[in-house]
Amino acid sequence: MNKPVYQITPSCRGCGYCTIICPAKAIRKSAARRYEIDPERCRACGVCEQNCPQHAVIRR
Repeated sequence: MNKPVYQITPSCRGCGYCTIICPAKAIRKSAARRYEIDPERCRACGVCEQNCPQHAVIRR
């Protein structure tokens, strides 16, 4: 069974809260100054999706 994949949508306002709460430290700011989720590090726990104040993290 494949684990869920999470994505940060364009509605992200760059607050960085997801980087603080991610237990796997799988979310980083890219060179393009956008937040990205590293699928290799992501544990698919859903904490980022559940706690994003802008609801900018979605499960694909």
